[in-house]
Amino acid sequence: FNSLKTFVRDIGIPRHIHCDNAKTMKSKAWRDYISDCETCQYFTEPNSPFQNRAETQIKMFKAIVLTLMFKYLIPKRFWDYVGLYACDIHNLKARTLLDNKTPKEVVTGNTPDISEYTEFHIYQPCYYFNSADTFPNDKECLGRWLGVSHRVGQGLCYFIVNNKGQVISNSTVR
Repeated sequence: FNSLKTFVRDIGIPRHIHCDNAKTMKSKAWRDYISDCETCQYFTEPNSPFQNRAETQIKMFKAIVLTLMFKYLIPKRFWDYVGLYACDIHNLKARTLLDNKTPKEVVTGNTPDISEYTEFHIYQPCYYFNSADTFPNDKECLGRWLGVSHRVGQGLCYFIVNNKGQVISNSTVR
């Protein structure tokens, strides 16, 4: 439900939504929100996941997340950051099916900026500036890059795992 609200806030109201029979999508709050948005909602038949084209993408997405986690030895507790990264990369890759446009470009009408994804790969060691450290500690600390930190700070702000295992957002990263 929150994902739909975020989509409506960031992109706009979709004309129609094709849903499975999840309880969330049948709740009163969901129905009221869909009604307020004046969006048409279509459902798949019960127990018919083949009617929802997103199911194959979800299967592919899960495989990509597991592959990245295995390849870069990423702990399971960071799977959601790996998922965000995989979705971001998916949305920034041009598709023949979309006339060589990216999914993000088709939805927003703007060519996306990929600069935030060109310096690091997921879970890559990096240095970040930690202004909270005091003398005699070095303010440049070693961490691991977990992806772009959307909605925090300015452009080029990233999720970093610090030396305590906490995920922080930081824009001074190398």
